[in-house]
Amino acid sequence: MCLDRCAHTTISAAIDSAADGDTVIVSPGSYTGGITLYKAVTLASELVNGNESAVDTTTLSGGAPTITVRARGARIIGFTFKGGDKSIVNIADGVEVLDNRFIDVGGDAVSWERTGGVIARNHFERPGDDCIDLDGPKSGVIADNTCLNPDDDGLESRLYDYSGRLQTIVIRDNTFARAEEDGIQLIDYPATSDYVYHIERNLLADNAMAGVGIMDDGETREDYRAASIPERVHIIHNTIVRNAYGLTGGDNSAVVNNIFLDNKTVGVKGVDGKSKVSYNLFFGSPTTHTGSNVDAATTKMTDPLLDALTGCRHAARLSMQERLSSRSETSRSSDFDLVHSSARPRASEDTRADPPHSKSGAAAGMAAGHGQRPGPGGPR
Repeated sequence: MCLDRCAHTTISAAIDSAADGDTVIVSPGSYTGGITLYKAVTLASELVNGNESAVDTTTLSGGAPTITVRARGARIIGFTFKGGDKSIVNIADGVEVLDNRFIDVGGDAVSWERTGGVIARNHFERPGDDCIDLDGPKSGVIADNTCLNPDDDGLESRLYDYSGRLQTIVIRDNTFARAEEDGIQLIDYPATSDYVYHIERNLLADNAMAGVGIMDDGETREDYRAASIPERVHIIHNTIVRNAYGLTGGDNSAVVNNIFLDNKTVGVKGVDGKSKVSYNLFFGSPTTHTGSNVDAATTKMTDPLLDALTGCRHAARLSMQERLSSRSETSRSSDFDLVHSSARPRASEDTRADPPHSKSGAAAGMAAGHGQRPGPGGPR
């Protein structure tokens, strides 16, 4: 399938010949999915060698899923995933998914199945279900992603019944916008489980239901029940704007220093029990808060003037993301050493998979970068 002097003609063949710790570099071209990543290798486009256009010109499509990850410490960097039924399903710990684009994927774009790792600087548009789906996750970092127009939630996480070492899930500096349901949805199960969630510095905008919606009893269909889940949830420094509801639910939550702006029904609902809602700013909702432990002394009710401060930057960034006109940068996995300390793949040992054919025309570019906080960016 390669044109000339190719060591391997398929991605699967290149993986077969690689050793744990190697880097498999995929040349620009269009490739078929149905790949199993069963070794601890870095599977990457030429982005890792500084070719920023490689994200656009190295595409993976088809397969159900396109890639299944079964090896602890594997990494996927710098591809465009198009179509198919789910792009990445991960069942191994310590996996990193960095600097990719996911466009019009059927089902969940990235799915973590009782695993952890890093999902960072990716751009998602119009997945058939969730941009990111975490089912019983282990400790991990979800950072600097941009998720636009998912058919269900931006990020959905199921807190399956679990007892053991505390699992810490950090969701920071992301944009979740225009979901058909929630920007972020947490779904609890009957037992009190050993999870803590840090939801920090995200932009949650224009989602049809809740910016952050908390459900229970395994139910994913949002009904604004504001579930009283006992697990710890820290919601700090977020901008939550123009959703049907801003935040619903939580019995053990710290909700601090957020902006709740122009949410169409209620800013905060049912954040009670041991929860504290302090040092937040509310404006523009018919009901600011209801059934919640809001500290009146530290709560501000005033226009945050986001148009003058950060709102214009958010709007400009979303517009740029829709045009997909900016660049991607080489991955920076060292930012996420919090998650795991396994040895990094050895970039000096490359196993190259050359393309079956060159791709005609340039695909659209990566998502726009950071604005000022609060206001997380997509991949840069």
